[in-house]
Amino acid sequence: MSEELNRSIGRMEGKLDEVLKNQCDFRAKFDKHDDRLRHLEGQNMKFLGVIAVFTVGLNVLWQSFKSKLGL
Repeated sequence: MSEELNRSIGRMEGKLDEVLKNQCDFRAKFDKHDDRLRHLEGQNMKFLGVIAVFTVGLNVLWQSFKSKLGL
């Protein structure tokens, strides 16, 4: 009985080691994805800022154009 119990515990330890290794691998992949998303979100905010400035500039030009034409 003791030998069978030791074998069972050994198998459980092996499986637990594999689970811990998989968890570390998953964490590393998760961190990479998190970094990529943070970078993409930053790029998106820059793009939206450029679009906002461009829109305001066009609006100012349009208002100036309209006032010169007397519309």
